[in-house]
Amino acid sequence: MKKRFFNWTSSAPGILQSRCMLLLTLLLTLSSPLLAQDIHFSQLNRMPVLINPALAGPLDDQFRLMVSNRQQWASVANPYKTTAASFDFKLSKKKARGGFLGVAMSFFSDKAGDVQMGTTKGDFSIAYHSIIDRKNTFSGGLQLGFRQSSINLANMKWGTQFNGDQYDATMPTGEYLQQSFTAFDLGEGVCWHSRPLSSLRFNAGIALLHSFKPSYSFYDAEFVRQYRKVVIHADALIKVQGTNFAILPELMYVNQGPNHEITIGALQMIGVKPAAQITGFIKGTNFLYGLHYRVGDAVIASIGLDHASYSLRFSYDLNASKLKASSNYKGGYELSLRFTNFKSFYYSKAKF
Repeated sequence: MKKRFFNWTSSAPGILQSRCMLLLTLLLTLSSPLLAQDIHFSQLNRMPVLINPALAGPLDDQFRLMVSNRQQWASVANPYKTTAASFDFKLSKKKARGGFLGVAMSFFSDKAGDVQMGTTKGDFSIAYHSIIDRKNTFSGGLQLGFRQSSINLANMKWGTQFNGDQYDATMPTGEYLQQSFTAFDLGEGVCWHSRPLSSLRFNAGIALLHSFKPSYSFYDAEFVRQYRKVVIHADALIKVQGTNFAILPELMYVNQGPNHEITIGALQMIGVKPAAQITGFIKGTNFLYGLHYRVGDAVIASIGLDHASYSLRFSYDLNASKLKASSNYKGGYELSLRFTNFKSFYYSKAKF
């Protein structure tokens, strides 16, 4: 089925200029969704179940509640706005020896550009964490999701609606688009968690999302499907013995169809107030800052504060892509909040 977005038969300079501007706007607004690509967050580990369903159910906590908001491309078009939330918890006794189940419920809503192309998606994830020994845990997870995609047709303008002199909204578009459509989704993943030393822990995992390639077409074309998505990720927390410093390196590789994304970087954590190691009544406070680089796209600067059960992060993307001239290097900001019953890493028996 051939899709028409513009009729370029007219050569009038004014109309051609208007159509060029319209094409640029639509390319900025629709390029990623039309290729059926996913949203992404710059803060790699703040929405873990959106990365890998094997991360459902925290290892150190009984539960986690996370909320994140991201806006980008405000300097080029209407901001792309993404909001996400997730809640996960353990389904097991505190002293489970063989392993435990983790359950997660997550949600995100994404709106893009002038035509408000949007995706709203809810997922249910379940993972089993097999405790291999005191230092290693292996997890496998499954994710079931339901997605609704929508678009505001009233905000769209087409080449067939130029009457030779000006744009005329009363003229037919010649397009037959759906206002919205829905689809079910499936994903799976595995992850290895290790704590070989009291001052070191790391995770590494791989996930396959959109396993059955759900349909993705506003033209109701069954052959247009969302690309499968492969995510490979790794992160660590390394405490510097004898100090109140820790380093958190992170790496993520994403492949979806013809598109690839690599993000690498690290945060530095400073223990401002260590947790009380005997009573536990005084909770730890940590300050974080760092840089990440999304190859060919953006430099990401981040700061954060962890206090007791609360964790706050703010990051800003400095555009380093081919659009940096148009965006004046401005990308977007991301703000996230996490609440958990986590015991600070500085509450461990390691001495500094």
